[in-house]
Amino acid sequence: MKQITVRSLRQPVEKDMENDIEWFCSSLGLLGKRDKEKTGLKIFKSILKAKNSGISAEDLSEKVNVSRTAVIHHIKTMINSGLIIKEDGMFELRMRSLRKVVDEIELDLERVMKSIREIAEDIDREFMLPVREKRDII
Repeated sequence: MKQITVRSLRQPVEKDMENDIEWFCSSLGLLGKRDKEKTGLKIFKSILKAKNSGISAEDLSEKVNVSRTAVIHHIKTMINSGLIIKEDGMFELRMRSLRKVVDEIELDLERVMKSIREIAEDIDREFMLPVREKRDII
């Protein structure tokens, strides 16, 4: 099961890589309010720095200086959101670039919305709810 969170946040005004990465993570709901030390952000940056070779939970724990349990907690959120994958015990981006990851998450969202729409149509028919098509306003 995937849980994709998308938050509409104002983009950073100035070009600053640290702020951009934090905004990216916040927009995908990866940074919780309880994460005062921004552990999730640190883990994500470590995964980015590992490029596509992947990084183990143990290495992440050492780099970020938190327990392996804390790393796994944040990793689960990133896996469930469709951002990263686990391959041969190593964590890496789902695709080779963040742009491609975003494209894949968008496709995930489209598939979920299509499924929800199909069930909504079944419910509408069952309860004979009116379905009004959107009209152009002149």
